[in-house]
Amino acid sequence: MPAGSPSGKLGWAQDGCGGRTSPVAAITLLAAMAAGAALIPVAEGHPAPDSWLIVMAPALAVLGLGLVVGGWFRTGGLATAGTVLTLAMLTTSVAGDVPRNAEYGEVDWRPTDASQIGRVYKVGVGQGDLDLTALPVAAGQRVTINAEVGLGGLEVTVPPTARVLVDARIGLGDVRIDHRTTSGPAARVVRTLEPEVAHAANPPVIVLRIRGKLGDVDVHRV
Repeated sequence: MPAGSPSGKLGWAQDGCGGRTSPVAAITLLAAMAAGAALIPVAEGHPAPDSWLIVMAPALAVLGLGLVVGGWFRTGGLATAGTVLTLAMLTTSVAGDVPRNAEYGEVDWRPTDASQIGRVYKVGVGQGDLDLTALPVAAGQRVTINAEVGLGGLEVTVPPTARVLVDARIGLGDVRIDHRTTSGPAARVVRTLEPEVAHAANPPVIVLRIRGKLGDVDVHRV
């Protein structure tokens, strides 16, 4: 560059190493914010969290386009912004689809009578601990236990004397059944845990049905 020429010519700036950086990143971020802001009037007619997703979706689309265009230039920050926005949309989507009538935070359940067998054990956001070791099931009896987790974790302890038929599905996370782990997305495990008592005659049967959105599930003996 001739002496006295301005370093900002044609909208390019000098970086710390003497190279030039592109204004694409700044332009893309501004365009993404504008795209999101343009849909705020539309989003106002929808309940949360759907309204948040309506605003974030076009912003993420603009960032994606900026990443494609930015491949021809020196851009910085777009990948980070896109990752943060993607995680925000994922979390918002999961939060909006948490089980109804769920409990939140650290939740402990330990059913001890037959009236608690038919309920669904739900944790919306947090950590659930379901202890079935005191469940009153007689030899030969078959019961079904349903549990759900929206965002977080679920730990289930099953009695050693029962045959446990596990059907666990989770959108994104790990399903750990008796020390064997299956990872998501769309992780599914169908497995039978036999009673630890050898040659147990007519053991009780627990059908354990678990559904989850985002988090980890752990089923184990005492």
